[in-house]
This record gives sequence, structure tokens and C-alpha cells, in this order.
Amino acid sequence: MVSQQRESTSTFYHFDGTANTMALTDNTNVETDRYVVDAWGEERSTTGTTPNAHIYKGQLNAYYNDPHAGPGSIYSIGPRKYSVKQKRWTSDDPRLGGIAERT
Repeated sequence: MVSQQRESTSTFYHFDGTANTMALTDNTNVETDRYVVDAWGEERSTTGTTPNAHIYKGQLNAYYNDPHAGPGSIYSIGPRKYSVKQKRWTSDDPRLGGIAERT
């Protein structure tokens, strides 16, 4: 993902070395938003007000932050769910089956 467009406004993604979104800029390359996340996807600091669900591993578009989840966000990563608040997976890997199926 390179950019997003909301109504008539485009913003452009900038990523850190681990593919987390670290900033958004407008079409004149002025920074509008900045994000700092820890290794578990918990936001440590945020500036700006642009709606953006793709912060943690957003470049790959595989980690999607549900904006309706509220504090302690839940990330959808393919078919699995990861809870930032609990710092753990909250669903089984469907390829491995449920816990009962593996024992």
C-alpha cells in the first residue's frame, strides 16, 4: 500500500524497517500524522487525526486494526485475531485445527 484516499484528500504511507507505518504525508510531502508502536503493536505515541487502520505492519496490508475495537486493539491477521491488550493470539490457527484436534 502506498496511499489512501478519503473523500478528495490523499495521504501517503511511510514505513519503518519492520514495515510498521511510521508517518503519513499529504500530496506536498508535509507530514500530517506520526505513529510509534512497540513490538506487540501497541501504540506508544500518535500525532495527527487522519483515519488510518493500517499502522502495525500496515505496509503488507495483512494486519488490520479494527477501529471499532477501542482501546487494546484487536488486529486481524489473515484468519486469526491478535489482541494488543493481552499480547497474545485470541484465535486458533485454522490450518492446525483447534486445541482439542491437536491433542
